[in-house]
Amino acid sequence: MIRKPAVSGLFYPDSKNILEEMIGRFLESVPLHPNVHQISAILCPHAGYVYSGQVAAEAFGQIRSLDIETIILLGPSHYVPFRTASVFDGDGFETPLGIYPIDREWVNELIGSHPSISFYPPAHEKEHSLEVMVPFLQIVCPKAKIVPVVLGSHYTDDLSVLAAQLAEGSKKRRTLTVISTDLSHFHSAEIAEKKDRRSIELIKRQDMAALAKSIYNSEAEMCGFSAIYTAGLMMDFFGSMTIKEYSYTHSGALTGDNNQVVGYTSMGYYKD
Repeated sequence: MIRKPAVSGLFYPDSKNILEEMIGRFLESVPLHPNVHQISAILCPHAGYVYSGQVAAEAFGQIRSLDIETIILLGPSHYVPFRTASVFDGDGFETPLGIYPIDREWVNELIGSHPSISFYPPAHEKEHSLEVMVPFLQIVCPKAKIVPVVLGSHYTDDLSVLAAQLAEGSKKRRTLTVISTDLSHFHSAEIAEKKDRRSIELIKRQDMAALAKSIYNSEAEMCGFSAIYTAGLMMDFFGSMTIKEYSYTHSGALTGDNNQVVGYTSMGYYKD
């Protein structure tokens, strides 16, 4: 089973040549930061490429030289409410750049390993949070395979189980985790920047309790908290980490409309 593109032509070009050219332009201006071989995870936005593509490229550009076997994709469900984590049980994700293969061995290990880890097809049919990551990965990591996980749950017990399973599987493979999230939605630029700066600082501090509290109190906002939380727990298994911010912007900086903006950041998780 191949997961067909749902937002090709909407969030990114549906032409192979135009898509390659666009991603190439994004990547050509990305500076390479030190210690890229210590990167365990990157955090990227998942909006339309014209809005967040350059911010995402700041993270994807760092992993171009890495020898990665399998990439874990963690993203939130925007369309279908469900409690569990849904691991895509298929052979690949299709984009205009071709089919990006699934790590079937690892997917088979994960699905059914715990009641909170399953394959729930509706979670993947329309979901863009993982799909928009794939064309970038096809360019920067063309030989890798993926484990796509859509997260419907904000229950920390469920996410803890998933994190432990993914961390254990990572011991057998050369892996990278890609965390997919946008930040605040539809506030003025001034309010968005305040909320987003709070989110970014707490992610960098790896203080998930404070981040959860700030989201509850509306001091911070993001759609992918479950992905960030899961990745944070995974990183705990790997030892101490330093999280670096690569880039931040919001949609108003691109459109000129600062009344209702969406915030975007990209970050890297580095082994100490």
